[in-house]
Amino acid sequence: MDVVTLDLAIFLVATFAAALVAGLAGFAFGLVAAAVWLHLLTPLQTASLIIAFGLIVQGVAVWKLRHALQWDRLWPFLLGGLIGVPVGVVVLAWANPDHMRAGVGALLILYSVHGLVRPATQPILAGGAPADAGVGLLNGILGGANGLAGILVTIWCGLRGWPKDVQRATFQPVGVAIFAMSAIALGVNGAIDAHTVRWFVVGLPILLAGTWLGLKLYGRVDEAGFRKIVLALLLASGVALIFSLRPSIAQAEEKFQKLTGAQIRARVAGMELSDDVHWRELYERRGKLTSSSMGRKRAGKWRIEKDQLCVELEKESPGCYDVWASGKKVRLQREGMLPLEGVIEAPTGRM
Repeated sequence: MDVVTLDLAIFLVATFAAALVAGLAGFAFGLVAAAVWLHLLTPLQTASLIIAFGLIVQGVAVWKLRHALQWDRLWPFLLGGLIGVPVGVVVLAWANPDHMRAGVGALLILYSVHGLVRPATQPILAGGAPADAGVGLLNGILGGANGLAGILVTIWCGLRGWPKDVQRATFQPVGVAIFAMSAIALGVNGAIDAHTVRWFVVGLPILLAGTWLGLKLYGRVDEAGFRKIVLALLLASGVALIFSLRPSIAQAEEKFQKLTGAQIRARVAGMELSDDVHWRELYERRGKLTSSSMGRKRAGKWRIEKDQLCVELEKESPGCYDVWASGKKVRLQREGMLPLEGVIEAPTGRM
């Protein structure tokens, strides 16, 4: 089995697993999918597919549970989120996202462990719509600052003691709304290329199959079982958030330094940048760029502009990146996107 075929198989398995979990529990599609996809796809492709697939999964589930939709329950969360998302985007500009993720991860672990080891507690009935709006506000801030839309509302719905259909018919629409508002507030970064569309088309049937099976299993779960599933997934999400910090800490220890325009040119001109598995880019000295990703080759151009590396590939909008380096390791960073890291080396002839 070659690399492309193996990567495709892994992608489809991860897509099915994420859709199954989201269909069963109503959330965690992005957490499950991204844990695998980021090893196969670029951050932009991963984010684009999570948005597209996530909206389909959530849309199907919300339609199935439309009988439980109660707009009088939804509007406080949506109103709070509408105010909170822009605040979260502002927080994103100065807050340390790793610290925020660590705090949320610790909260999820403590809450879920407490809920799993103790029997169900008395539901919280006080506060009414103002309390729900307050939770929506905090949820919006968290979604705008870290993309973790829906986590706090999921916890709150469980504390309210609502039936499982009512819980899902609340936190799923709220999560979709917060995610959409966050995407609009942060802006669109880069274009969706034909390669991403192909991943979408290939994965769509598997996604629908996983969603269908997850919803079938959900129909067989009682209230107590659903509560345990949600708590277990929140625990897994908290652990995943804590472990996701380890690469960032390791990268900080490597003492990456930001390069100037002249340093970028000296570092990349005539060299190849790659992760040595899935993608490889050749920066020729006269500004020509050749990219190979998942067996697909594309031609383009590169240039230095205001101490940034700007690249333009066929059928894609130009993008400019800050360049950080530590020895042979190079990290390309662009606002609103996860960093892309690879190793710079002399041309290998494997393009």
